Amino acid sequence: MRECEKRGIELWDMTDADFAAIDVRLTPGVREVLSAEGSVAARTGHGGTAPVRVVEQLARAIARSAELRVFAWEGSLLDGPAGPQWPEPSETDEEWGEEDQD
Repeated sequence: MRECEKRGIELWDMTDADFAAIDVRLTPGVREVLSAEGSVAARTGHGGTAPVRVVEQLARAIARSAELRVFAWEGSLLDGPAGPQWPEPSETDEEWGEEDQD
């Protein structure tokens, strides 16, 4: 970028020789990552923005969402498979409710 600013040009205007003069590791292949699409696609590490990584992350998110949906449907593991068990109201509970209404 410094070289581009000094010369008043854009990064994509640099020649292969210009890149090589800056650093020998800047081969012609560096052009593949100079666009936004290329830059995104180049990030292939775990959690990266490359399309293949995004698909993997989306698949994991969908699977986890399905697990949580089942969990929410079934209730807590402490509740058992039938969900929370609530005691039937007793006569005492009914009497209590009537006193609250007065």
